Amino acid sequence: MQPSRSPPRNTPRPTIPAGWDFHAELLAVLPALRGYARSLARHREDADDLVQDSVSRMLAAADRFTPGTSYRGWSFTILRNRFLSDCLVRRRRFVSLDEQDAQAHSTHAAQAERLQLRDLRHQFAQLPAPAQRVLTLAADGRTTYEVIARHDGCAVGTIKSRVHRARAELRGRLHAAYG
Repeated sequence: MQPSRSPPRNTPRPTIPAGWDFHAELLAVLPALRGYARSLARHREDADDLVQDSVSRMLAAADRFTPGTSYRGWSFTILRNRFLSDCLVRRRRFVSLDEQDAQAHSTHAAQAERLQLRDLRHQFAQLPAPAQRVLTLAADGRTTYEVIARHDGCAVGTIKSRVHRARAELRGRLHAAYG
């Protein structure tokens, strides 16, 4: 739906139909505007702010509405354009060069990850040898349960159970040691 545009300045404006009331039309279309704003903004407060801003713009531009055109379309166009303008403003958010430099040159602290890996290795070494073996093969990523089962001469379900029990034991040891 194309927005209604003001007629050129040298063209006389159409006359307002008898009994037509701008404010009554606004009140009639307000619930639909609220619904449309909620579908655009997704948050109730943002939608209410969008409707309020759009209504104030409609009232300010009441003299530019062309009688005989769709008031509903005109009001929805104002609301949609207001929403799109707000989106563009949020997208163009200013970031100072100092913030950009700090973000570009910052690094993640790896000390905690190294300590966690050391603790994991220690607890893994405490597992029984069969549990270590099955976890190593399963965690490898290249060896499938089927290959492990064929090598051990047992069913795939047995290997899955062994892996599950080994993981549970390792998880329990880590939880008991480090909470």
